[in-house]
Amino acid sequence: MSSPINLRFTGWQVYRTLADVTTMFFTVGLPVVFYLIFGASMSYAEIPFQDGNVAASVMIGMALYGGVSGAISVTGQVHLEYSSGWARQLALTPLTTAQALFAQLCCVVTATILPVVAVNIAGLLTTVEMPADEWILAALITVVVSVPFGFYGLAITAAWASPNAISIATTSVVVLAFAANMFTPLTESLLNFARFTPLYGATALARWPLTDGWQLLAEEPNFVQHELWYALVNIGVWTAIFVAAWLILRRRMTRR
Repeated sequence: MSSPINLRFTGWQVYRTLADVTTMFFTVGLPVVFYLIFGASMSYAEIPFQDGNVAASVMIGMALYGGVSGAISVTGQVHLEYSSGWARQLALTPLTTAQALFAQLCCVVTATILPVVAVNIAGLLTTVEMPADEWILAALITVVVSVPFGFYGLAITAAWASPNAISIATTSVVVLAFAANMFTPLTESLLNFARFTPLYGATALARWPLTDGWQLLAEEPNFVQHELWYALVNIGVWTAIFVAAWLILRRRMTRR
């Protein structure tokens, strides 16, 4: 008799995620390296910023980059497996749809949490200064706002049903991250454009416990404050777009 959750299958799926060395390197190792290069090792790292310093802002951004990349990689791989016939194989087992979905959700959450934890540990061991309560809250928000980008991974792999689709999706995150003020400060005019890009809302919300909406700029006056609703509307609209795109593309695939 199968359990409502089926921990054996869930554990196996999570193990497969952790055993994917390439994915783990790019979603866990690379964000840590980016933080060390663009955050801890830079001369501006210890400059005060709100209740912490600039290194804390960079750390949160790199953790979010890793979390988003992890969510996209796992959901993209899941979609490719299912489209190749894995779903039909699972249908021959006692496993229910709910159990399979729970297992995949655990994989996504695992792939999201690991880079966030890794980058935050790197920050703890280096120059990051930030109140403990804000630090913990920022890490939790980073995980939460990363998960919706799993639908972005599903939409991309549904559009291009090939292993290259995952590479396209994860590579595009780098471009979107620069456009969202995640990696390096933008000018104020570019930041006004960034408010409409997919990663702006997630980035602003992840940093909110530290920044209270203040954004770093690459020019004088060096800081500008944005309203909370900018970020909430952004992530809500883009999540809806990703989900709708995936459902439309998935329906088109099932008609073939």
